[in-house]
Amino acid sequence: MTPPLTEDEFACLIAEHGRAIRAFIGRFAPSLADGDDIAQQTNLTLWLKRDRFDPSQSFSKWALGVAFIEVKRRRTQLGKSKLFFSTDSLDLMQSEPIVDSDSVAERNQVLQECIRNLNDTDRGLIELRYRQGLSVAETAKTSGMQSSATYKALKRIRERLREGVERAVAASELGSGSL
Repeated sequence: MTPPLTEDEFACLIAEHGRAIRAFIGRFAPSLADGDDIAQQTNLTLWLKRDRFDPSQSFSKWALGVAFIEVKRRRTQLGKSKLFFSTDSLDLMQSEPIVDSDSVAERNQVLQECIRNLNDTDRGLIELRYRQGLSVAETAKTSGMQSSATYKALKRIRERLREGVERAVAASELGSGSL
């Protein structure tokens, strides 16, 4: 049997896989704030149950399993107070393949660069809607726009960001010969 990990080794695993865990949780969370809460609870649960982890097994698979349980627990706590996927939808989404953490980190880095390149107005809308977790109506009110115009602007911005990330990742793959 593989000897248990030290606390430092376990903390390093959590840090190493943190982005992948957060990205996984983000697939299910109804808002960024809820995702942050679920990620924090997941990290606490991982730490408290670290003695149950078998170092000869995949940490990522184990940690994502714990994260999924925390997502379901949060859904139960919130009940119908927030938009959340049904249990069947969560189960179906959880069964989809997970992108490796290096790919997620690369795409996130590219996305952040694309966001920095937006004009101030578009970047402000993204900040309100996705970083602060405001609804479209709240984003519209805060930015002094009509809800329908805000919805259309966010849709246009998301499309530009998606295209920018896809172009940059494709260029990176061509440059590294990954195709």
